Amino acid sequence: DQTGYNNASNPANAADLRKGITAGEILRACGSPALGWTLESNGRCATIGSAPQNSGEGPGNGEYYYQDSYHPDGNPHDEVGNGAAFQLPGHNVMVATIFDPVYVPLDNIFDSGGFRWFVNGTGAQNRGYLAYATGDFGKANGMGNVIGLCDSAPIEIGNRIWRDLNGNGVQDPGETVLAGVTVRLYNSGNALIATAVTDANGEYYFVSGTAADVNPGDNIGIVNGQILQSSAYQIRLDNTANYLAGGPLFGLSATHTNQISQLGDDDSSDSDAFIVVNPAGSPTAGAFPVVSFTTGGPGSNNHTVDIGLRTAPLAAPVAIEGQIFSTSGNGIRNVRLTLTMEDGSVRSALTGSFGYYRFDGISAGQTVILNVYSKRYFFGQPTRVLNVGDNLVNIDFIADDTATAK
Repeated sequence: DQTGYNNASNPANAADLRKGITAGEILRACGSPALGWTLESNGRCATIGSAPQNSGEGPGNGEYYYQDSYHPDGNPHDEVGNGAAFQLPGHNVMVATIFDPVYVPLDNIFDSGGFRWFVNGTGAQNRGYLAYATGDFGKANGMGNVIGLCDSAPIEIGNRIWRDLNGNGVQDPGETVLAGVTVRLYNSGNALIATAVTDANGEYYFVSGTAADVNPGDNIGIVNGQILQSSAYQIRLDNTANYLAGGPLFGLSATHTNQISQLGDDDSSDSDAFIVVNPAGSPTAGAFPVVSFTTGGPGSNNHTVDIGLRTAPLAAPVAIEGQIFSTSGNGIRNVRLTLTMEDGSVRSALTGSFGYYRFDGISAGQTVILNVYSKRYFFGQPTRVLNVGDNLVNIDFIADDTATAK
C-alpha cells in the first residue's frame, strides 16, 4: 500500500528507482460461525474444489484458488492477489483485487492492476478486468477495497384511466373510473413487454422485475428485465375486445389531451393519450389511445400517465366549408387543405376555381385540425382547431399576396 512503480528509494540518489511487487496468497476457509472454520488444504475446502493437487503451493501442498497467478504456469508471478475481495451472498463468484489481472498470449500486459473473478465452487478463474496499465501503481495495490454496488433504483410507471363525463380532458370530482381496461406497455422497438388490467379504482402500474409476469390479468404489469432509464416507451389501449359491446371502452374515445385549465399539478389530472392509427406492433389494426413518454434516471417513478375516455363522436355526418381568397378579395384556386380527425386520420382537398373548398361526411362531436398550405402564398394563421358540433360554414383563410410562402 505504500509503494508503486519506479518510486525514488534513496533521497541521496534520484536515479535509484524501485518497483513494488505486493501480491500475496488468496486463502479460503470452510465451515460456519456455529461449527467453526477449517482452512483449505491441498486445493480442497470441505471436500469441494477442482484445483490441481500436490502442486507445491498453498496449505497442504495445493491451493484452492489455483489461478491467482500471472501466466498459466505461474511464471513470472505465482501470486497476484492484492488483498481485497468481495462475494455477494447467494452468488457463487468472488471478485478480488489483482495486479496484472489479464493474460493475453504473445501480448503480455504487465505493470497493471484490476480485478479477477473466481468461481467459489471450483476455485477456477472466471474472468479478469484491466483497470490501469503501467502508470504510478505498477504491481502495487492501486485498487483499494472492493465494494458491491446495489442495482439502480427501479422505475414504476402508471396510474389511472377514467371516464371524462364532461369531455373537458380533466379528472373532475365525481367522474367515474374505468375498471377492467387492458393496458399494454411497448418498448421503443414496438415490442409488447408487459400487460396490466385496471382495478376497481381504474389504476394500473408497470413495475421493474427480473422474471416473467405470472398474472398479466391484474393491475400490476411486471417488466421482465427492468424498465430502463432514459428510454422511450408507449402505453396503449389497443385491445379491440375492450371496445366491443359489453367491454369497458364500448362507445368511448380518447378525450382532450394535456389540458392546463385546472388548478394544481396539470399533469396529474389531465389525459396524456393521443389517438394513433395502426400503431406498429399492436396485434390488430385500429385507432387507439397511445401515450408516448421517455423515462428519467434511477427511481424516476411516474404516476401521472393518465388516460381519459369520453363518449365517442356522433356518427351523424356534417360538413366543413369555406373559401381561400387574397387580400384583394379574389378566390385562389389549387390551394391544399388538410383535415386531421380525432382518430388520427387525415383528409385533404384542393380549392376550386373561385377558392372554395368543402369536406363532407365529418362525424359530429369531435375536435379537428384544419390546415392550409400553398407554395405561392403566405397565411398568417394557417392552422385552426375546430369543434365540430354541426355544419361549419365560412371557415375562410386570407392569403397575403404581398408575401411568398417559405
